[in-house]
Amino acid sequence: MDTVLTIFRELGPTIYSSLELIGVYVILALSLNMINGMAGMFSIGHAGFWAVGAYSAAAVTVHGPVALGGPLLLVISIVVAMVAAGVAGFILAVPCLRLTGDYLAIVTLGFSIIIVTLLYNFEYMGAATGVSTPILASKGVIWFMVLLTLIVYYRLQFSSLGRTIQALREDEIAAQSVGLNRVRLKTIVFVIGAAMAGLAGALYASSQTYLSPAGFEFDKSIKLLTMVVLGGLGSITGVAVAAVLLTLLPEVLRLFSLDAYQMLVFSGMLLVMVLLRPQGLMGRYEIWDLPLLRRYWRPGGAESKS
Repeated sequence: MDTVLTIFRELGPTIYSSLELIGVYVILALSLNMINGMAGMFSIGHAGFWAVGAYSAAAVTVHGPVALGGPLLLVISIVVAMVAAGVAGFILAVPCLRLTGDYLAIVTLGFSIIIVTLLYNFEYMGAATGVSTPILASKGVIWFMVLLTLIVYYRLQFSSLGRTIQALREDEIAAQSVGLNRVRLKTIVFVIGAAMAGLAGALYASSQTYLSPAGFEFDKSIKLLTMVVLGGLGSITGVAVAAVLLTLLPEVLRLFSLDAYQMLVFSGMLLVMVLLRPQGLMGRYEIWDLPLLRRYWRPGGAESKS
């Protein structure tokens, strides 16, 4: 009991100071969940799109005209980051999604590694030493964007497009037999997911004082994948909660001097979930589908899924 109290006492200030990073990871996890959960694809290099967004935004905020002012510069950097990440997603998706099998996983992994390697040698943005970035995004701005992302994701998932994509995920052959264009639909989702990762990258770059390629290594993709698998593939609220918990997990490990084992812990959690509960803690259910909450509150249009 004393250990639990110590953890909560120590984590209090840490949670407040980490609100920006928590918000960024919630958006990132949701963007990957859109690809892996809603559409049933398999991307394992999602940190690459995050890096594209972060560095595109940083290029605007660091080298852009200061006369524009902070708020306008932030808006421009977000737009540039989302477009850059979305274009990168489109370039990857068009050839890969025409093929069957695990080509997308292999290509996204390679893409992530290539992006980080390029950033280590990109002198314009500091190369391996990184670059100092101005803080333009406050906690309030980031969490407003988190809320906006949740609303957009929810509306998309329960829209006709979202249901069509989920039908395609469940049975591609049946969906194609009624005239659905598999490549087109999956490309749309992949580009949206990549653009959302770009948004997270812009917010990350605008809430940190320093940006370096080391922050986007492959371990970050594993961390994001663990969040999605833990929360439940296809569950919006489950993934959001998992993102919050796993963002704070390194701080808990640090309290016990176990921070050197972060990668081992995340990989172990991912392995255990895949073996014992591949559908995740929430499966495709949402928090409002829990028996305790179902009788009191249920958003209109939401449907429970097995």
